[in-house]
Amino acid sequence: MRVRFAGLFIAIGLAFAACGAVPPAAPYDPIIQDTATKFDRAFQTFVIKLNRTAGTPAGAYASHQDFYDTWRGELAHLRNRAVATDPADACPLSGATAEAFADLAQTSGALGGQALGAGGDLAELIEVALSRVAARLDALSAELNQPPGTLTPSQIETLRAKRAAWTAKRARLQGVANAMAVSQVSAPEGGCSTIVVAKLDQQFTDFERFHQAQGAIGVPARAQAPVILMNVTIQNVLKVQAVKQQKAAAGLL
Repeated sequence: MRVRFAGLFIAIGLAFAACGAVPPAAPYDPIIQDTATKFDRAFQTFVIKLNRTAGTPAGAYASHQDFYDTWRGELAHLRNRAVATDPADACPLSGATAEAFADLAQTSGALGGQALGAGGDLAELIEVALSRVAARLDALSAELNQPPGTLTPSQIETLRAKRAAWTAKRARLQGVANAMAVSQVSAPEGGCSTIVVAKLDQQFTDFERFHQAQGAIGVPARAQAPVILMNVTIQNVLKVQAVKQQKAAAGLL
């Protein structure tokens, strides 16, 4: 799935940590926090339903267009609200965003961690996934290409079945990559709220594209990467708003 999931922009996320000591100029907006919290609850329930109904018509994209339509509108409004009230300012995360992306790197293994550490986005993680699939296919082909008589008919059948399964997985990953390759959105300008809300809006669009590209497969529990990315993006919005809320209560905004 060589999908860009435009909401990520790892380099921007990691850069938040460098400006934690400077108070933000923009006011705290409780509507942004409340809407993000409601979206978080709705999305978590949505994922549970998708996992449970994966592989059935009830889990297909067409059965959930109302959910996407509703929240696309809500998040687009939230983005406009943030842009209107949140000029360019310093981001008060003090390392929280960097920690969230470090958690994501850990879920992707050593190679995924290297990709994130180098300032890459999900495209690099997807390349890692595809390279792992290719390596596994090469290994299976090598096992099958042993001299005649080395393997029993049962062993050959098992290896061929495994190779077919990995080949199908590669095709699914590449199909999603092709479907998602059009998702390219430039980074927004503005303060912390503008950046993280814009990323949330973009990430949700990419999650919708992923769901649509999955076809009859839907979103099974094993499809962790897009869910993790959505959760990290939601967490970043809530972290920014929590810090702003605290500063507003202390009279610093």
